Amino acid sequence: VSVDGVACKDGGITFVKATATQITSQTTDVTCDAPAGAITTFTLSWLAQQGGSFTLNNSFITPTSVVLTDVKYNGIYITDGIPLLYVGAPGSGTILITILNAHAVNALNGTALINFIVT
Repeated sequence: VSVDGVACKDGGITFVKATATQITSQTTDVTCDAPAGAITTFTLSWLAQQGGSFTLNNSFITPTSVVLTDVKYNGIYITDGIPLLYVGAPGSGTILITILNAHAVNALNGTALINFIVT
């Protein structure tokens, strides 16, 4: 069974997955238009206890959606900061993603791969 990019097969669920890459800055908005996807960030360089946001544009997101996320950081945790990921309230086709450096002293220094699923 397949509906809107989500398929049930052999007891599992698969999603159509899109990819996007931030190409100009760590706050550049991205469009990744599928029920699931992966966003590669620009190099994150926020100082200790600072951060910033970007908008994910995705036509599968509605105001009642739940957007599940996971972040994989290619920097060395603690030595290259501690990235935390937050998602805001979904809108019609958008959601705000915020990355915060939780380290008290060290700046972020690496890219992140943000995986998401829209439910």
